Amino acid sequence: MQMSSDEQAGAPGSADSGRVMLYRLGIGLLQGLLSWRLWEASQRAASPGQGAAALAPSWAAAHPMSFAALTLCTAFLPLVALAQVGSMRARRLLAYLALAGAALAALCAYDIWRAPSSGMWQGTLPRSTPSFQLVCCAAVGLFIVNQLLEHRERGHALYRDYASYFEQGWLRISQLALAALFAGLSLAVLALGAALFALVGMHWLA
Repeated sequence: MQMSSDEQAGAPGSADSGRVMLYRLGIGLLQGLLSWRLWEASQRAASPGQGAAALAPSWAAAHPMSFAALTLCTAFLPLVALAQVGSMRARRLLAYLALAGAALAALCAYDIWRAPSSGMWQGTLPRSTPSFQLVCCAAVGLFIVNQLLEHRERGHALYRDYASYFEQGWLRISQLALAALFAGLSLAVLALGAALFALVGMHWLA
């Protein structure tokens, strides 16, 4: 029995949506692994041959520009990939991510070079994370560039059809808000579970 035209048209779309879902799961897993490695790199380690009491500076403290660049790229680039995979052509998306990563890395290097330490109540401490101003400006800038390129990818002129800009922009904002809410609830559930396990002497979840 032959498939109807609607079924024939829907089958590739189902396969594409399943492939996009796998891509997104892979991107999320990769972001989680990179975040874990960055967290480990920020921890101080015992100096070899000097016992656990002597702590050597962490990799992040020894390479502040690289750590700041990796931190900012790990925070933002997977979000761009999650938003655009399946809607932007693969070659263009890869070029976009490469250029965005290079721009973020350069901004982080300048940020650390311009202010290598952060003022505290008592003296100053070396800084290996991006400044709050850079994080906010990078988020806004990437969001604007992302919406411009997505609008262009849909076949519209770059600076026309404001209604489409408005609709897609608020769609992305709502998606980010729901994702942040889901992540916060997941962390809250994990924290609650860790506290319950700790009551019975099991601290491995924490």
